[in-house]
Amino acid sequence: MPQFVIESGFADRLTRRFGPQIVDWVQAAPALAERLALEWRLTLNTMFRDGSTSLTVGCVTESGADAVLKLSPQLDVIAEQERVLRAFRLGGRVPRVFGSAPEHGAMLLERLPGGPATTPTAVQLAEVLSGLHGAVASPREVVDNELRDGVEHFLARTETKLGLDGIAGVVLLEDIARARRLRDRLVASQSETVLLHGDLHYGNLLDCGPDRGLVAIDPKSCIGEPCFDAIDWVLDGAQPVSRKIDDLVALTGFDGERLADWCRVAAPVLAVAAITTGRDPGPLLRFGRS
Repeated sequence: MPQFVIESGFADRLTRRFGPQIVDWVQAAPALAERLALEWRLTLNTMFRDGSTSLTVGCVTESGADAVLKLSPQLDVIAEQERVLRAFRLGGRVPRVFGSAPEHGAMLLERLPGGPATTPTAVQLAEVLSGLHGAVASPREVVDNELRDGVEHFLARTETKLGLDGIAGVVLLEDIARARRLRDRLVASQSETVLLHGDLHYGNLLDCGPDRGLVAIDPKSCIGEPCFDAIDWVLDGAQPVSRKIDDLVALTGFDGERLADWCRVAAPVLAVAAITTGRDPGPLLRFGRS
């Protein structure tokens, strides 16, 4: 019997994301975790309850280090995440990879102290971006995904939700079309490219205290303009967008107009996310349409 319990909502979350065929993987995942625990000499604890694309289980290594065992049905995603995390490691802003079994969609990661960052300052974000973007000299040796395609992934997923209750008639097809046109203009004119995290929302930023600072997890990496990774911070609603852009530009040297335009590209995606979590999408849509 597994030493941890799959919580009741986990299968439902993965089914919504991957379809009913994922049920077999969910049922087999505890046995796979047990097998890897034996091979890697881990003591399994309990699963984390917020996963929607993977199973993550707290554990302790033979040496006593706290770790996280991550299992995913997407073998290619795990293999790429491992490459990216190892590449970013030089910047000190990602968890360490203790081990991997990409043929099983498995990684063993350092378990970080602290929890999700809620209100990072401009200085904190600039430090994270510097650590990530400065860590990899040759990003195309790590991934071959381009920013245009990475953005398309988010736009296409958002487009499929436009007919849902609460979203229909609020976020429009024209919002997505406008975002695609602006994205293409920005990609065609970008001058500097780096290895991006690609999905740097606050759920993927952990506050690990004064010694470690902010650490980024779960990259969806691609190659593109550095300011793209600042979008979620700029649009979080805590302060006026223009003020946040000015603060970040002063610290990073980003082009403020291009950062604002990338935020407009992302606005309909984040507006749909706002609706699904009970927040007002109005400010995001007004900014995206400006």
